[in-house]
This record gives sequence, C-alpha cells and structure tokens, in this order.
Amino acid sequence: MKHLFTLLFALTLFSTNLSSQLADGSDAPDFTLDDLNGNSWSLHDLCEQGYSVVLDFSATWCGPCWNYHQTGILEDLWDNFGPGGTDQVMVFMIEADGGTSQPCIYGPAGCSGGSIGDWTAGVNYPILNPPSAEASAVNNDFAISYFPTLYGVSPNKKIYEIGQASSSVWEDWLLESFQLVFSEADVLDTDCETSDIDLTVVGGYGDVDIEWSTGDDSEDLMGVENGDYSVILTDDHGFEFELELEVDNVNVADIELVDLLDLLCNEDNTGLLEVDMDGGSGNFLYEWNDGEFTGPMLDNLEAGDYDLTVTDLDSGCEFEESYYVDQPDDLDVEFEIENAPCSGNNMNGVVDFIVDGGTYPFNFDFGSFETNQAFVIVEPGDYDVEITDGNGCQDFVSLTVGQDLPPTAVANVNGLFNCSQDTVTVNAMNSTQGSDITYNWYDPSDVFVGSGFEIQVDSAGIYTLEVYNEETDCNSFASIAVTQDTLVPVAMAAAENLIDCDHSSTLISGNGSSQDTSSTYSYAWTTMDGLILSDTSAMDITVGSGGIYYLNVMNNNTGCVSVAMALVQEIDTPEIELNGDTDFCEGITSTICITPGTDEAPEWFMNGDLISTDQCIDVSGTNDYTVTLTNGITGCSSSELVAVTAYDLPDVELGGDLEFCESEGTTLCLTAGSNDNYEWFVDGESRGTDDCITLESSATVDVMISNMMTGCSNSESFTIVSNAAPVISTSVSNIIDCTNTTASLQVDGAVGSDVVNWYDEQMNLIGNTPSIDVDQGGIYTVSVTNEFGCGAMTNVAVDVNLDELPDPQFAFQNTEFDFQFEDMTMGNVTERVWDFGDGNTSTELNPAHTYTDPGFYNVCLTTTNDCGSNTNCNELLAKAAMQVSGVISNVTCNGSSDGTIAVTVFGGLPDFTYIWKDEAGELIGMDFTEISGLAPGTYEFEVTDLAGEIVTAQYTVTEPEELVITGGVTDTSNGEDNGSISLDITGGNGDYT
Repeated sequence: MKHLFTLLFALTLFSTNLSSQLADGSDAPDFTLDDLNGNSWSLHDLCEQGYSVVLDFSATWCGPCWNYHQTGILEDLWDNFGPGGTDQVMVFMIEADGGTSQPCIYGPAGCSGGSIGDWTAGVNYPILNPPSAEASAVNNDFAISYFPTLYGVSPNKKIYEIGQASSSVWEDWLLESFQLVFSEADVLDTDCETSDIDLTVVGGYGDVDIEWSTGDDSEDLMGVENGDYSVILTDDHGFEFELELEVDNVNVADIELVDLLDLLCNEDNTGLLEVDMDGGSGNFLYEWNDGEFTGPMLDNLEAGDYDLTVTDLDSGCEFEESYYVDQPDDLDVEFEIENAPCSGNNMNGVVDFIVDGGTYPFNFDFGSFETNQAFVIVEPGDYDVEITDGNGCQDFVSLTVGQDLPPTAVANVNGLFNCSQDTVTVNAMNSTQGSDITYNWYDPSDVFVGSGFEIQVDSAGIYTLEVYNEETDCNSFASIAVTQDTLVPVAMAAAENLIDCDHSSTLISGNGSSQDTSSTYSYAWTTMDGLILSDTSAMDITVGSGGIYYLNVMNNNTGCVSVAMALVQEIDTPEIELNGDTDFCEGITSTICITPGTDEAPEWFMNGDLISTDQCIDVSGTNDYTVTLTNGITGCSSSELVAVTAYDLPDVELGGDLEFCESEGTTLCLTAGSNDNYEWFVDGESRGTDDCITLESSATVDVMISNMMTGCSNSESFTIVSNAAPVISTSVSNIIDCTNTTASLQVDGAVGSDVVNWYDEQMNLIGNTPSIDVDQGGIYTVSVTNEFGCGAMTNVAVDVNLDELPDPQFAFQNTEFDFQFEDMTMGNVTERVWDFGDGNTSTELNPAHTYTDPGFYNVCLTTTNDCGSNTNCNELLAKAAMQVSGVISNVTCNGSSDGTIAVTVFGGLPDFTYIWKDEAGELIGMDFTEISGLAPGTYEFEVTDLAGEIVTAQYTVTEPEELVITGGVTDTSNGEDNGSISLDITGGNGDYT
C-alpha cells in the first residue's frame, strides 16, 4: 500500500512540470554538497578534473527510485569506472526532496517524509543527503520535476538527461560520447604561408560528424592561413563538443610599405623606397632587383619597377613584393597664337599656352617680362619663352605673333523671281573661305536676313554680303541685284448644255485662252462638285454632272497661272435628307423622317418589302431599311440604305449581402463591363463611382449605370437591411461548495426563436437552453443567435469554494506485534479516528499500537472535513515470526527402527498444519509434532500457520555402528593361572556392560 501511495503522490506533486527538465546540451549548474561521510563535492571541480558525472536525483519515499537503485547499475558504474576502476566516472545519489528528514536515507526509523528502505546498503558511491534548504535549492537549480531524474554531466559541464538506462547505455554516454571532450588538435607550421591542423578525435558514440568553421568536414585541415578556427564534433547521441584554436604561424610575415617618393622631374633620379617587415623572426635579408642587398630603403632612384625579395634568415622563408616609382610626364608646352587684329584700337595679339606634363604651377619667362598665367597678351613679334614648373623642371619654345589681313567678299545670284519661283538664292562664291570665315547677308533696307555661304531671298532688290573672319575679327562687303518676271496668261471657259435626265454629259470649251504652237502653255481642269469624263489636260473637256469647273492656264516658262470658271447646271435628282436617331437604346422607339422636295414622294422598304409611303416611320429594333425619293415631274429618283441599331441596356449586377448584422456591416460591389460607368446613391445622396461601397446601417441604395460606347443607361434600386444583434446578460445563482454542489447559469435577453448555446472552458457544447446547471467551477461561455443569424456572446464565471471530500490513506511499519501508523491523507482534515480492529482506537496523527494476540486485524482510518467523512480500511497481520525446535532420539541399536523426533513450534498464527517426509520426499505423517518408529535417516518437517507462513526443518536420526567383539586368548603356563582373554569391542553405543 505504501508503494502505490508514493507513486500517486509523486505524480500529483510533479504533474505540472513534466517537461521542465534542463535542456540536453545546456550548461550544468554547479553545486557544492557534503556526502554522508562529511566529504565535500563540487560538480564543476570534478568536471574540470576530467570526470564524467552521473547524478541520480531521487527521494527516499519514491518507489521507482528504489527499484532502479536496487538494480545495482550505478554501483557497477562506480566499481568499474570510478576512482577504484578506470577513474573516469563519478556517481552521486542526491536526496533532492526538501520535505524528507535526514534519517530517511537510512530507512523508515526516525524518518519524516517517508522512506522505503536503507539507501546506503551495499552502496559505495557517495550519497548526498543535503538539509532541506540545500535540497530545495539543488532541486530548483536542476529543474527536478519528477523522481528519479538521472542526468549525465560531461567533463565540459554539459548536461544530458539519460534516465533509468541500462549499464550499456550509460557506458555509451560516459565512456564514448562524453570522452569527445578530450579530443585535441595540433597546429603544424608546414610552410611560410599556411599551417596544417591535425585533429585527434577521442571517444564518441557511433559515427562522429566533423564540422569546421571553414565548412570542411574532414578530420584534418591542410594549408590554412593565420586566424581563429573552431570544429564541432557530433556523435550519434547528438552530443556536441566544440574545440576552438588559433593558428599563428610564426613563419608568416608581410612586407609593409613605409614610404615611396616619385621623381621630381621626368627622367631624373630623385625617387625613394622604404619598407618594413610585419611578423617573422626579425632577422631579414633584403634583396632588391636581383642581387642588390641594401637593406629596407633605396634612394636616388630612377623611375621604374623595383622587385624586392625579403628572406627570413631564421626560417628561410622568402617574401616578395614589387613597387613602381613613378615620374611626372615630360614637360611639354604647346601654344595657340591669336594674331593682332587687322584694325581697331587694340593691336595686340594673344599667346595661349597649353602645358602637358610637369608639376603645377608654371612660370612663363618672355625675356622682357615673366608671368604665371597661361593666357598672355603681347605685341606682334618673335619671342623665345622659358617655362619652369613647380619642381624646377624647364622647357623652351619659340613663337611669332603676327597681324591679320581682311577677307575677300564676292556676291552672286542664282535665278530670278517669277510666278513659279518665289525664292532666289544668293551666294559668296569666289569669296575667302575657311573654318573661321562667316557670311552675313542684308536686304535692300540693310536688314539682316541670314548667314551662310548661300542663302534664300524672297523679293527682288540689292542684297549685301559681309564676309567676316572670326579668327582675325576682320570683314569685307559686296552687293548683288535680284530681278523678277510675273506676267500672267489668258484663261476662258464655257459650257454647251446643262445636265438633266436627257443629257448625262456636256462639253466645256477653253476657246479664247492663251495658246501657241510651242509648249509655252499648259492646261489643267479641276472640280470640287462635278465629274470630268475626259482628259483634264486638254483645252476642251466632257463632264458628266453639274457643278463648277475650273481651267488653269499656266505659262510654263514663268510659272504664271490664270484661272477661268464654267458653271454646268444640272436638274438635280432628288436629294435624300434624313433626320431622327438611327442608333438608340433598347426599349426606345425612334422616328426617322425624310424631307422631300417639291413634287417628290418617298417609299420605305424593309427586307425588300414596301412598308410605308409616309414621310416618317417608327422603328424600335435593329434592322436595315431602304428609302427611295422620286420626283414626279422629272421621274428622277434617289435611294439610301438606313441602318438602325438598338443597343442593349447595361446590366446591373450587384454582389454582397442585402441583409447583415448591425455590428458587421456589408460591402456591395458591382460587376460592370469595361465601357460602363456607374454611380452609387445611398438614401438619395451620391456615394461616388468606386467598384464597391460599405454600409453600416439600413439604407436604400440606387445604382445608375451607363455605357460610354452606346450612351445607354440603366438603374436599379435595392433595400439594404441592418438587423440588430441580441442584447444579453448573464447571472449565476451561487458558488459551488460542499453544500451547493451545482450552480444555475441564466442568460437574459434571449427570445423564443433565438438559438442559445452554452460552452465550457474547452468550448465543448454543454447546453442549449436559457438556463443550465453546472457542477464545476470555471468560465462558461454563452452565445445567442437570433432569427437573422446575428449573435452575441458573453462569459460568466462560476466560483468554487469547497474542500474535497478527504481520501484517507495511511502507511505502517511493524516489528511483530508493534505497529507504527502514518496518516498520508492529502488535503484539509479537521478530524481523524483510527480503529485498530482489536477494540482499541486513537485520534493521533501517527499513532503507535501493540497487539497482544496474533491474528488478522482490519485497521480503519476515518477522516472528516466540512464536506463529510470518508473511511479507508486495510487488513494487517500481527504475529511473531514462526520458528521450530526439534528433539531427536536416535535409534538405540544398529538395525533397529525405534528413533523419534519431537518438534515444538514457536510464534506464527494458529492453527497449524504439519507434514513429515522421509529422505525420498515421501509423505510419512501429518497433523502431529512428534513422530516415532523411525529408522536411521534424514527427515523433513514442514509447518504452515493460518497466515500461510511455511517453515521447514530437517532432522537426521542416526544409529550406532554394528557391535563387533574380537578377542585374544593367552594360554596359562603349566600349572599356572596366568592365562588371559582380551576383548576388542567396537560399535554399539559405547556404554558396554
């Protein structure tokens, strides 16, 4: 009964934290605790000494802890691998329940909190039984939420929960996985630039994955540069060990540039180079340009490439670097000269120097003066100029500044003005030409009309040319006359007849117009409203309709043209003039009318059938009609096809809920064509032209939609209804306690048609009426949905204030008739009564009781609180341990069967049953304690008491050896009485008579 209770107690105590153990691979907390012998142990100190540590967190009352403790697995680990074995592992049991007293580690005697047995029995490894406060602290540090909790701690202080594992599993962790922390890596400086890392993997369970910080997965790294590196080793247990190391190859060195000076002037020797070494031994040899050993600095250098090889004389490593000593470009001076002008007040020229190379600033020495300006104004003449740059480098130039002459101006004309040529060009042919020459032209009024070697003029007169040299600022002028010829020819035209129903054509003559036998004149007929049937370039033409005809007579030499007009009258065919809409919207009737002239009558046809002779017809659908208008006098008629199209009205397609709950609102959207425009109206007010609108309350919504292509429009009205949600409140009748085991929940505001649903805290449906009864405390949720689907939801809390009906539980320990009872009842207990089953009772918490007689006793514990009473009974046995004692009477004479055995039974619970068996196991007697008539041999006595205890004993009945008498006779001497008889007696019982 004790074991069952303690298991339930442990599950209750720790059920809320079953997943709160320390995470595998996390850092193990430290502790410093004393063992039962007063030795102090520090977890981190042991790890730093290289031990793998087993931590068994148990409680003395814990059945599973005791069971695992009894397996001897941890004792074997200690014996084989602890300080007395391979010295790799430390094992500790830690009594981590702060609610148990110190004596509990040795068993129930004097224990407060419960103990199954003596935890020190047969255990050599340290047991840590800290006082309550320290036990609680360790419990918290290691997040112990159930017993037993068994951790393994690696030498690098990482903790893993191994659990109640077998010996082989523990060995896999302690002797394989945790040994990974002893893996090592050696750095080998293999050459002058890189090193190798030689990794030695120790231990590891199964396969060990290797992951270097470089991304490599090989065991060793070859050819790595200086820097920090790390490797993570992971075995098949998921145990990780990270090893960090620094690669610092003492052979590696870098050449650092201290100073580099370029040349002052092109091709001199003013350069300098200086370097220094970073790293290496400090004992270096500097070799410049294949064999020149001058140390780390070179001066008086010319421009060029310089190669340096530095040898570390201690390691023999060589380091190379190349440098380039630069020089300024060669001082090269060019110049541009602007000569002195050909006229004016300023008769000086200009020298503009262009310096390439050298170093700024520059000085220009003309002999008679100096300047640092590159743009220099000087008089015409010859000069030798010395140029010096900022570094003192020099160059020399000779130059001549001249004076400019005016250009030549010649003006020419190309053609004259006439009727076909309204522009004439003039040019500057034979004038001075060049990239610096510009040509400016002026009209007879000296107004500038353009620039260029050739320009176009638009009137006759005298034009002036100015030739201008931009470089010298000199100019010259010339003039030219432009003439014109604009005399026009004669043009005449007349028609012979008019056009009517009898004459479909007539002749128009150009007789009287200018003409000659050569090709001086040409003719061209045109019309805007007539029809020319013959050659339009002849003097006379034939026309096929009335209208105005024009004759253009042109002088081909001058381009001058005269125009004559001839009017040809035509008796018109009837002209059809229609009015009315031929394109309209579906559902509309359109009236189409024709306006006839005098003596004209209309006829309307549809599909070839005459449908009306009225002036107007009504149409309402898509169709083709033909109208004919006939002059009753001339008999002439005209016809025209009338295509009528009735466009479909745009559809109003509305999406969205027309009814909604007031707290939700609704969104209405239109589906329209690409050419449709629309507008929303809510309660008569415009709401814009968006695709969708959102409403929060009831309203009348009108939609106007129109097609941009057809102009047709449509509208529709919708009634939108916002339904109110139920207004509810809740109440609870009472709290739940021992008196009131249920509470009534009521929702107010629900009407008969509303749907009511009640839910518990897990949102399980528990009722669907306005009032329900519940027997559990907590938060309950009620939802009410009305006939419109609108709902409301609220919560109501039911409080609980009651003690649970006590569940009496107890444990006991006994020595024969002496019993110690312990009340293990949980919760609030206001009164308890013990009934020991022998007529005696007690109200103590943990009473002691001694029974006077052996027997079975029904012990009951009744516990009471404000919720009532409860009783739990257990049957127990009070008796002394059964023992037997026998008295043997051996066989008196060899070969007899008169042996007896008499047995006395002590303790036990009467009544007894007895069984006697011989050496062969055969039954020889029952129900008596004394047996006789026994031959020599071994006999077994078995006694069973009423409690089922069985005790057996063996007794051996012996017999004396066979009685054997041997004798010797000594005869007497003659006449003497000195004869004798000697007897040698063996066997028997030794008491001879």
